[in-house]
Amino acid sequence: MKRPLIFLLVLLSQQQSARSEDTARGGGFGPKFLPDNRPAPVADAMTDEQLLARQAAAKFGGIAPEDQRTRTYDLASNSTFLQNGERFTLVPKGAVLQVPEKLASWVVKAPAGKFQPWPEFQAERRGQVVPFEVTMDQAAGKVPLDPGKLAAAKKAGGLLVAVCRGGPISVVKP
Repeated sequence: MKRPLIFLLVLLSQQQSARSEDTARGGGFGPKFLPDNRPAPVADAMTDEQLLARQAAAKFGGIAPEDQRTRTYDLASNSTFLQNGERFTLVPKGAVLQVPEKLASWVVKAPAGKFQPWPEFQAERRGQVVPFEVTMDQAAGKVPLDPGKLAAAKKAGGLLVAVCRGGPISVVKP
């Protein structure tokens, strides 16, 4: 029993002396621990003229011409807006398969009012907005839409919107 106790006391005393040495040195941080001959980080900074010369040598052309710029995604130009009263929603272009004359005013170019997510918009207007379920292959144009189902859906007389698993989707014509 005495040996483990003595060993523990010796270990604690060594740790205490190590702590006092670290405190005296400052823990190894600060300018006194850097080498004496170390230069400043930006000893030879580049001037504006040198930078312009380097860019000219690298044949830097500046901003890309208009025809070579990366096109960004624009939600408004890739969507069809459906509005009824003060509420509107958006669906992808190509998702609206039929617009009856009585609902032609629902398809607008610039919406006004408050945005309503598709599920809520469609649920509140069940009689006027008719979802037409399509598969991914049909949406991609690999498989044509079933003409019988399409004709039956058009007879409902509502705004016919292509959906896949409940969400609106663009349909490519085969």
